Amino acid sequence: MSLVNDVLNDRQRRRAMPLLLLAAVLAGLCWQAAFAGAIQGFQRTNPSPEAVGRYTLHRELVRAQASIAAGRPAAGVERLQMLLAEAPEYHPAREYLIALLIEAGEREWVLDELRLASERWPEHSRYALWHARFLLEAGNAAGAIRLLETAPPSDLSDGEYRALLAAAYQREGRYAQALSAYRALTISEPDHGPWWLGLALAAEGAGHVEKAEQAYRRVVADGRLNTELRRFAEQRLNSL
Repeated sequence: MSLVNDVLNDRQRRRAMPLLLLAAVLAGLCWQAAFAGAIQGFQRTNPSPEAVGRYTLHRELVRAQASIAAGRPAAGVERLQMLLAEAPEYHPAREYLIALLIEAGEREWVLDELRLASERWPEHSRYALWHARFLLEAGNAAGAIRLLETAPPSDLSDGEYRALLAAAYQREGRYAQALSAYRALTISEPDHGPWWLGLALAAEGAGHVEKAEQAYRRVVADGRLNTELRRFAEQRLNSL
């Protein structure tokens, strides 16, 4: 894979340059599944106008991906931007563009896109989740918490949402809330070791030593976790 480092000097193209060709194609996007129904509808004898419209948008997204895969990232990004200018609510294309920008390290551009998307489409929880994750990784745990608390997903059992909020509480030193969030995660996914490690750290921070010890022991005994995490849990356990 290669990078495009210089094309024209105008700001829009310049900012699109250092995109990784294929790195974001598999960045957790689900547009193929989302549009399987659209393609099936288009293949019917008499496709509805809605199916035709969805298929057209899907086709343009595929063309943008093809440009990027062929080593023309600037052309692919330009096609994505044109597509979104005509259909701003077409979320698969916007998610794909944001994923590309994240992989390329275009932090300012990513934040602009995420602010716009999470404010304009609050019902589309993926934007808020990505925005909050970006803020948390940038060290702004308080900002991530504000965003997550004001824009929860419609399904409050969403594991990604709960995990991100728990991590943000932990980072901000709000251990009681982190403990509650991690407890809910361990109930919904009792075999997922990282949730128990998060619970142990939150319990330790909240001063619940016995709960922390129990959770750390569970992590240490979990052979499915990598050695580094288990060693860390053992060190924390020995320090209590």
